[in-house]
Amino acid sequence: MVEFGSTPIVCSIKREMLQVASACDVDDLTLAHAYVFYEKVVLEGTVKKTNRKLVAGAAPLVATKINDHGSVLAIVNALQFIGNSRVFPMLIRDSEEIIENFQHIEAVFRIARKELLQSEIPLCVALDFNLHATKDELHPHYQRICFMGS
Repeated sequence: MVEFGSTPIVCSIKREMLQVASACDVDDLTLAHAYVFYEKVVLEGTVKKTNRKLVAGAAPLVATKINDHGSVLAIVNALQFIGNSRVFPMLIRDSEEIIENFQHIEAVFRIARKELLQSEIPLCVALDFNLHATKDELHPHYQRICFMGS
């Protein structure tokens, strides 16, 4: 019997994360952060068969928010405040890209957007809100991602 934390299952989830990152134009460092977050939670033992896709979908979202320095939240807040597409067409286009990214994550991992958004905080809790990965944690993932991309 194969244990959930086995390498083939983790690798298949990482392939799906890479697919999402490629389609959503996520940079390599952000994807490396997502891999680190996912692996930490797997090693901690909180990822089960029932929640592995939710965690895999939430990890890139959290990593994007960490590495994006708030611009995604600024766009969403601006759109909610303004509500007028003629004022800032650039923000509207960015918002449409965000929606497309969510739709792609939903399609690849086969999870609902509501569940995906609800899984972000539990992921952060499982990581003890330690969301800054060290260079030693990121480097092997970053190298592998760069190698696969070339």
